[in-house]
Amino acid sequence: MTGGIDVRPNDRVLLLSIPEMSLVFGLAARLTAGVLVGLGQDEEVRTARRAARELNNVMFVAAPPEEVPWQDGFFSVAVDAACRWERPAQVAAELARVLGPGGQVYLRRSEAARAAMLAAGFREVASDEALLALRR
Repeated sequence: MTGGIDVRPNDRVLLLSIPEMSLVFGLAARLTAGVLVGLGQDEEVRTARRAARELNNVMFVAAPPEEVPWQDGFFSVAVDAACRWERPAQVAAELARVLGPGGQVYLRRSEAARAAMLAAGFREVASDEALLALRR
């Protein structure tokens, strides 16, 4: 999934769920001056922390995507390879809060997530069978 995700070396990337570690390692390698923050449940956060312990620019936090524990406008890119959102409208509103101007979101193709993101003021900029890209 990293191939279609456009990240620059200094981006601050938010993972709304903890994906396979190959995605984490792939994104972290491209963020030479940036940071990658992954959200998840307690046990998956502990497991991810152990797996990525050698990566200096990666951290994992126990939090749901509806309540991102970061300041407004901090992130430049958000990614969710799962999109298993219980409250899509709340996740979209939270993304609108934590992404800076021009921030991009890459989601696994999900019509519920797409509709919530469009309703929150994001615009679709690219899509294929698996990946949906939106911009704030």
